[in-house]
Amino acid sequence: MEEVKIIFFGPSEKLAATDQQVQDRIKEAMSAGIQVMACKHCSDGFGVTETLEALGLDVVYVDGVISQLLKDGWASLTF
Repeated sequence: MEEVKIIFFGPSEKLAATDQQVQDRIKEAMSAGIQVMACKHCSDGFGVTETLEALGLDVVYVDGVISQLLKDGWASLTF
């Protein structure tokens, strides 16, 4: 793949904010040039927005971002 974006959405955001192993993988991804985002609506609900931002994630409302990526031809891999 030429370009990858990772978007955390829902309960995975709480895991990313609290699990050191996940945080280490996020840092690896970002250092490899991968954009990592999280849904602001969900992170606000879980109370982890500031933690995710401190880790360097782009915390944004992702509904429009995801829609635009799909319109632009990006493939979605969800797990």
